[in-house]
Amino acid sequence: MEYNVLDNGWYQIPFTKTDGINTLSDALVITPEDYATLTQDTFDAIAQQRFDNWIAVITTSSEEIV
Repeated sequence: MEYNVLDNGWYQIPFTKTDGINTLSDALVITPEDYATLTQDTFDAIAQQRFDNWIAVITTSSEEIV
């Protein structure tokens, strides 16, 4: 996983998720200790959960506006 080291020493791991229509660009920000134990599967699950939560928010918001 590619990451940036922030001024405070924490790791920022950017990611992009899409469903073909909606695209989320976000980043996971974690301590170096947490990064040392982070697996690709765990990272993928966190990214998917953030995407799912985001889709739920924008879908709900869109329905309320209409």
